[in-house]
Amino acid sequence: MKNTKMAIVVGMALVIFLAGCNAANQGKIKVGAILPLTGSSSIWGENEQKGISLALEDLKAQGIENVEVITEDSQSKDAPAVTAAQKLISLDDVDLIYTSLTGPSIAVAPVANSSGKLHLYKAATQVPINNFPENSLKTGYYNYEIDCSVFGELLAKNNYKKIAYVAAKKDFSTECKRGIANSAPSVAIDEYSYEVSNEDFMSILTKIRESEYDAIVITGYNADFLKFYSKMSQLKINTTVLCAGSEDCLSENPDLMPLGMVYFGAYIDNNFKEKLLAKYANMSILEQSIAATSYDMVRFVSEAYSVCPSRQRECLKKAIQDSKLDTAIDSEGFQGGSFLKLKVRLFEVNETKGVIELK
Repeated sequence: MKNTKMAIVVGMALVIFLAGCNAANQGKIKVGAILPLTGSSSIWGENEQKGISLALEDLKAQGIENVEVITEDSQSKDAPAVTAAQKLISLDDVDLIYTSLTGPSIAVAPVANSSGKLHLYKAATQVPINNFPENSLKTGYYNYEIDCSVFGELLAKNNYKKIAYVAAKKDFSTECKRGIANSAPSVAIDEYSYEVSNEDFMSILTKIRESEYDAIVITGYNADFLKFYSKMSQLKINTTVLCAGSEDCLSENPDLMPLGMVYFGAYIDNNFKEKLLAKYANMSILEQSIAATSYDMVRFVSEAYSVCPSRQRECLKKAIQDSKLDTAIDSEGFQGGSFLKLKVRLFEVNETKGVIELK
């Protein structure tokens, strides 16, 4: 009899405990963040984690604890990202999905869409938006067609006639080329495509050296850019480089970057930068910009949840699109659209290997 009573008491205590946990969880919106914590793009995942952590700390300091972030590793690959999304949706019952990088974001988009989960992503692609416009929001990184049109304007302004276009075999390269062609229709574009991470660039640059180009435009990722710069130096090629990769174009070794290289980028809010560097010292410009976008993502979600406590997808999406939030990365908000509109600025590596903004 005593054992029976004890079992009843323990059972009631467990019910009360679980009820309390459920009540606590109901007060938060759950974000499933699929980040490249390992693999070739781990620099992105590591620094996105820092941005997320700082955002949650800042919200807590304001008395706001309405966001829970559950993180999974994409390993910088598509298949593990899909597996992670399925786990987050089926087991963790997240309210929305956040992905980073082009491949994983494209791969996860149909999984998020079929489950009815809003998909926020940061990547150099419009594919999730184009394929699943009702379910996708691009919360960071650039719109290549729009931003590369600024390169086109610069090429036209300098009366360049012919450029070499060194293009990663990714959809954003098509978008970038279209932006250049639309804004500089008189500029001839010779394209040299390559496989990301599998190109040594020696053959491509040898062909470029044999031709007379006014400039070289390259798309890709940080590791590709650094390899490209190194081969340029070996072959003593001094042609002006326009790098379509924002702060990803930069190297921690200034001597490696080609003199006069131009890239597009954005400013980072000074208050955010100070808080970030106080917590994580010695972060590069690239690392700061990565952290800034994930920091903004958490704050967008927190604000949207305060407007949409039901967690209904359409309501959350509209709340983010209509947000007037002051972002850590310099932006003009979503303005009702499907991607965060970053203010595009051109920067140049000058004679001292420093970076200056082009006016």
